[in-house]
Amino acid sequence: EELLKQLAQTDSQLSTLQREIMDMERLEAEHTKVDLDDFTIQFLKKSEQCEALQTQLSAMELDRSRLNKKQDEMEGSLDETKRALTEQEVEWDNMRQQLHKKQVEIDTLRRQLNKVKVKLGIVEDD
Repeated sequence: EELLKQLAQTDSQLSTLQREIMDMERLEAEHTKVDLDDFTIQFLKKSEQCEALQTQLSAMELDRSRLNKKQDEMEGSLDETKRALTEQEVEWDNMRQQLHKKQVEIDTLRRQLNKVKVKLGIVEDD
């Protein structure tokens, strides 16, 4: 769940950054009406900001990629754990069945033993 929250937050931040980049590009286009010196200064500032935002965006995309990879690994681990648990449950069921069979064999042998004891006069019949 934490990975999903981080992924959602990263996606939100990516969208915000993309909007900011688009806004900055739009502002750059609007500044064509100002004189060349002001435009050059503003353009350089906005370019630096865009580069900084692009760097942040790249880092966030890398983080998202890492989070996706980690999530995939965790899901794989969870699947392995589920498979192992299922195998263990099957093994336990088989052991329970074997135990039941042995209990039936023991009960049968007890009855046979009691019959033999009765025939020999050692104990009375149930």
